[in-house]
Amino acid sequence: NKFETIESASVKNEMFDIIRDSKVPEKIYILFEMILSSDPEIKDKGLEALHKYYFDDKYEEAVLILLQEFCMKNLKIISSIEKDAIAAFIIKQKLFERIVKNLKLPDAAQRIASVNMIGIISDPKAAPLLLTLTKDPSWEVRHAVVKVLGNMQHEPLLPYFQEMLEDPEMNVQIAAVEAIGKLKSQ
Repeated sequence: NKFETIESASVKNEMFDIIRDSKVPEKIYILFEMILSSDPEIKDKGLEALHKYYFDDKYEEAVLILLQEFCMKNLKIISSIEKDAIAAFIIKQKLFERIVKNLKLPDAAQRIASVNMIGIISDPKAAPLLLTLTKDPSWEVRHAVVKVLGNMQHEPLLPYFQEMLEDPEMNVQIAAVEAIGKLKSQ
């Protein structure tokens, strides 16, 4: 249908104009939304723009907040291609150190967001950082840690998963069983 093609092209052009004219924090969220697009052209443009994107240090806090918000909202639907793009963005923008610092914040929600963002990077070298949280007072943080470490499928983590089978919270125990299952099915 010609009308749908024209309308779709118009929407794409509007989206690209919005990106060009947006300020840094808003632009970064738009780029994250673009990489989730079902439209291959929008997704590709978003991936390309995210790869090329840089921001001044003065925007670090705002960008990190938007990144955490985006990741928490979309964690279950982000594909491996999108995770790789976000991980590369985190590393390129030197946000990893800041995310690690946030693991020590008093707010459990921020610690969970940081755990999940480290999970997006999915580097087994990050495991020791996350293992420090297996005794966190928040069961939700411990649960996030076990889920993220389980997704890494790193055999040396098996003793930690076995230890988490004794966690007082059933959800953490279930995540530990699932993590052990993933390791044994490799």
